[in-house]
Amino acid sequence: MTSQSATRHATDAKTIRAPHQFEQFAAMTNLEYLEDLVAKFKEDKSSVDASWHPLLENITSASPDEALIEVFTRPEDQDFRSTVITEKERVDNMRLAWMVRAYEKAGHSIAALDPLGMYHADLNPVVPADLEPSRFGFTHEDMERSYFAKFGGVYGSSFQSMVTGSAHRPMKLSAIIAKLKQLHTNAIGFEFMSSGHLELRQWFRKEIVAAAEPLHPADRKAIYDDIVKACGFEAFLHRKYATHKRFGLDGAESLIPAMNAVIEESAKGGVEAVTLGMPHRGRLNVLVNVCGKSVVNIFNEFEGKTHTTEVAGTGDVKYHLGIEKQITTPSGKKVFVNLLANPSHLEAVNPLVVGKTCARQLYTKDTTMDKNLPIVLHGDAAFAGQGICYEVMGLCDLENFHVGGTIHIVVNNQVGFTTDPQQSRSSPYCTDLSRVCNAPVLHVNGDNVDAVVKCARIAARFRKEYKRDIIIDLVCYRRYGHNETDVPQFTQPIMYQAIAKQPVVVDKVAAQLVADGIMSKEEATLKKKEYDSLLRQEFENAQNAADFVKVRTPYEEANSTRYSNAVELSSLRETGLPLASLQEIGKKLTTIPADFKPHPIVNRTIESRAKAISTGEGVEWCLAEALAFGASSLEGVHVRLTGQDVERGTFTQRHAVWTDHKTNAKYTALSNLASVQAPVIISNSSLSEYGVCGFEAGYAMENPKSLVMWEAQFGDFSNGAQIIFDQFLASGESKWIRQCGLAISLPHGFSGQGPEHSSARVERFLQLSDDLDTVPAGFSTANAAAMNEARISKSNWQVCYPSTPANYYHMLRRQTHRDFRKPLVFFFSKARLRAPNVSSLHEMAVGTSFQPVIDTAKPNQVARKVVFCCGQIENICNEFRKKEQTGDYEVSKYDDVVLVKLEQIAPFPWEHVGAIINKYAERNPQVEFVWLQEEPKNMGPFEFVRPRLQGLLRTMGIYSDSQRVKCIARPTAASPATGYTSIHKAEEEKIISEVFA
Repeated sequence: MTSQSATRHATDAKTIRAPHQFEQFAAMTNLEYLEDLVAKFKEDKSSVDASWHPLLENITSASPDEALIEVFTRPEDQDFRSTVITEKERVDNMRLAWMVRAYEKAGHSIAALDPLGMYHADLNPVVPADLEPSRFGFTHEDMERSYFAKFGGVYGSSFQSMVTGSAHRPMKLSAIIAKLKQLHTNAIGFEFMSSGHLELRQWFRKEIVAAAEPLHPADRKAIYDDIVKACGFEAFLHRKYATHKRFGLDGAESLIPAMNAVIEESAKGGVEAVTLGMPHRGRLNVLVNVCGKSVVNIFNEFEGKTHTTEVAGTGDVKYHLGIEKQITTPSGKKVFVNLLANPSHLEAVNPLVVGKTCARQLYTKDTTMDKNLPIVLHGDAAFAGQGICYEVMGLCDLENFHVGGTIHIVVNNQVGFTTDPQQSRSSPYCTDLSRVCNAPVLHVNGDNVDAVVKCARIAARFRKEYKRDIIIDLVCYRRYGHNETDVPQFTQPIMYQAIAKQPVVVDKVAAQLVADGIMSKEEATLKKKEYDSLLRQEFENAQNAADFVKVRTPYEEANSTRYSNAVELSSLRETGLPLASLQEIGKKLTTIPADFKPHPIVNRTIESRAKAISTGEGVEWCLAEALAFGASSLEGVHVRLTGQDVERGTFTQRHAVWTDHKTNAKYTALSNLASVQAPVIISNSSLSEYGVCGFEAGYAMENPKSLVMWEAQFGDFSNGAQIIFDQFLASGESKWIRQCGLAISLPHGFSGQGPEHSSARVERFLQLSDDLDTVPAGFSTANAAAMNEARISKSNWQVCYPSTPANYYHMLRRQTHRDFRKPLVFFFSKARLRAPNVSSLHEMAVGTSFQPVIDTAKPNQVARKVVFCCGQIENICNEFRKKEQTGDYEVSKYDDVVLVKLEQIAPFPWEHVGAIINKYAERNPQVEFVWLQEEPKNMGPFEFVRPRLQGLLRTMGIYSDSQRVKCIARPTAASPATGYTSIHKAEEEKIISEVFA
């Protein structure tokens, strides 16, 4: 505000009267200098020369009509009293300030970053014109002239001391430029000038000056130990397993000391837990030399073995696996490190890392975000090319998604598989995504390990100080190509000629330490030999380890015995609540604070819900949801719901967060149920599926006693998060033995709104289910509900389509009333969110539970046809039947067609469906069983349901082996739904006619 005030005064004065001769000083070109002076003046007037006081007083308080300054007395420096300062010298001093600023802004573009000495990190070999001395009016002759580099706002008078060792001697221009190059164009390129306010830039300037100083000898020796392990580990694996893919870190080994430095520096700043995400390159090295995984485990994984405690699931390749372990830093700090497992889908793990960190911050009450740190590693081509990076970056400052900054380390191989940077990005740097959140970038030469460690420490301190993202661009190379069996010379021959000549970085570091007198050549060699000897001994131990076994194929366990002991492992929990408790929660949910004025329509909705609570009848969909959320919160279960527009709801149905119609203030009744309750977060998100769904998946992994839900704006849009569904939710437990209880809420239903607002693609989620398609062993040998719960415990996830508010309530409640976690994918009808689709509180009371199957027929009904279906199509058909049953003679018309709703599709509720089949077959042996859906025949649940329903009918002796279940549906189609209302209605009428035919 001060600098703006200064500029405004000067500008206004010029529009009123002729400017005074010194007012040109208060112009935008000197803005930063002014800001610095005003800040010092406000803090301590004595810190600014008295000659500036009149000007600074006027800047902060004078009227626009007054001159900023009419008389200027030059400050008399006691060290330069005898020096006559000419106008040219004053101009030179200003030009020096501009040149320093130019180096700060663009020096990184000519920094010596490439270890191969072949490329430019910003893809531009030309020195920016802004860095040419001539740009500032300096000539070749000026290089040997001396200047007094005394100016504020950039480095202040300390700049001269830094260069000459004294603040009282002039400097040659060539020396000034040399110092600027040392600070900004050496092994580190600092990109920070667009990252924030003056204070942040000044903070960086101090760090830049400090980074120019050499590290302490003891520090450098410790770093050497890290690089010995990093290089030694890769070399040993390359000797023993030369033909195996391991995606080694060769060429980027300085990543190990960098990560150790980040964790160590962060731990000194109070970090207690680090959540890591990274691609496959270098993962084995990070697991061993950062996270503390035993090399014996690594060697056994190369042999196709695993620890006896981990024999489960289908497994994954060794360079996808994660770890959870407490490590001790060199300074003695204990840090919990969690490296998340992830697939080969580059960058897919990023949102999970940030989401898991966010959850941990909540559970550990880390309100300052000092205790929990996310670190994400990237590849250069992936960071520039994968859209998920942008989506996650976009979350960094959003309420309920902010984690106090992520430290990003880009392992910049200067090539993406076989693609050169010029073909893989349009931006100068692979890190230009930093501009999304103005994150500073530290570009660093990967072979200068000391510089890499300095950057790591700066990054940790920056995150601690400013709670913002920061990026390290580790410029390096891949010694063996994309993987160890690749032939990179096919596509990058010149690069790999240079790489072949490149010494291993450990040898470079050793030579430098010897040259600097810090370590003898013999000591350096001994350290390498000692580590190699340790690896050889551990390799021998791995060969004889008794607690590792060859991994069995998961299919060796016959399907028939899959659920044999499952019933013993599952137990049914009460999900209903006493009526009084439901009413008490409902009363709080429908109480509007006295000084709060919601929109009149919202007010009517709240009043309607209050009436439903008081009468116990008429509970609609979102009130049932709120009751489930509120009950869970009061039981100590954290509730979190995010997604696009979830506070109000896409269909104006939820109104979980109210907005004051007069003040725009927000109120969440669910967060105000009691003085003691678990947190409830209902929050709109950015317009992202992949990033936000992944964030919530990571969030849900942190605590089993939580109800975390992500809702798509329309179910059709959820396929933007398909990678999260495929790689983490559907298969994560099988691959990595990691459970996740995330609930996915997807609007679904054909209402004539076209192909993009009809289908959540039910078929895709069912295709990803590992549910058996044959009648399981032990069918109907125990209570149906217990058997169903047992199968859920053994399956990869649940796919449900609840149709009533009460069943929706119980489905949400049972998600947290278990000893295990499973992802839940459920669909809801957009047309059934309000009356007449309502439930009573009695249907949610003690003794009630989730119904996997709901029979809609009248008691003792004898059926001609039993129609199994899901979702709103049942309601559409029943509404048609009611309209047909208007006359005295039609009161029972079509009653012999029974509609049965499958509320849980996967795992298939065998006993519940079997009971329905048996009931109607006993009443009428000629009864026909069909499947009904509103989706096209090649979509929807049919292909999943058919083999199960058919198999059950045949097993029960009701169908012969040649009989097949008929499907009533829309014709097969490429598009989910028509865009023409008339065609939609015609299709629906045809379906209805087939149902009652």
